[in-house]
Amino acid sequence: DADLFLLDTRKAQASDVGWFVFDITVTSNHWVINPQNNLGLQLCAETGD
Repeated sequence: DADLFLLDTRKAQASDVGWFVFDITVTSNHWVINPQNNLGLQLCAETGD
């Protein structure tokens, strides 16, 4: 298993609408230069319940 590290985070309310924007420019540039380090991107959503 690869080590995961947090790139960005957002908090949202149930009433929020629209898109979430995450800036992963630095990471994606690193992947272009070092494709062997591109292990993908994982998005997670957690509820406050």
